[in-house]
Amino acid sequence: MATPPSPRSPNTPAASTISERARRDARAHGQQLSSLLESQRGEAQERFAAHGAALRAALRDTVEQAGSALEVHTATIQDRFAATASDAVVALAVQGERVNETLSDG
Repeated sequence: MATPPSPRSPNTPAASTISERARRDARAHGQQLSSLLESQRGEAQERFAAHGAALRAALRDTVEQAGSALEVHTATIQDRFAATASDAVVALAVQGERVNETLSDG
């Protein structure tokens, strides 16, 4: 005598309907998850690009400010060097005159 299939047997029509529904639900959830991940990826990519642009702009501003400061400091150093060199030349000239005076007096 053959045993009738139990109601929970995988061969029953109810079990295959549940299995198909589970596959359909899993596929739908997988598609939803994929869609959410794709939108999050896109949003993260946009944020990353915006942050990169902000960093480039900040770096450009900093480099421009540093360049301007170098120009100002270079001009100041050149002015100081020229003044110091001029003072040194004048001091040497005065010393030369004194040496000449001392030698002519002697």
